[in-house]
Amino acid sequence: MEWLQRVFIPLTRPQDPTQARLLILDGHDSYISDDFMWNCFDNNIHLVYLPAHTSHVLQPLDLSVFSPLKHAYRKHLNNINTWAESTVVSKQVMLKCILKARQEAVTA
Repeated sequence: MEWLQRVFIPLTRPQDPTQARLLILDGHDSYISDDFMWNCFDNNIHLVYLPAHTSHVLQPLDLSVFSPLKHAYRKHLNNINTWAESTVVSKQVMLKCILKARQEAVTA
């Protein structure tokens, strides 16, 4: 409830209050409470519960977001000219590659 009220609702609130949001959840007990579902209903948030023990198969974000992001990140890492098997990737290099990959792969 705390995450829903302090993070999800305020950070995903649409400019047009008639627009609905979608929240995809696994079957954890904390998401199936009356208070949680009522808060979502009251804030025009549609809930989709993934069937139990199927998130490893369904994982919608893995297919639509993280897979293209990982592919783009690996591509940018491979473009580093000073790369060798024993090279340790610095935080700065890692962050630059992640930023480029995110700009490339995470699109509307």
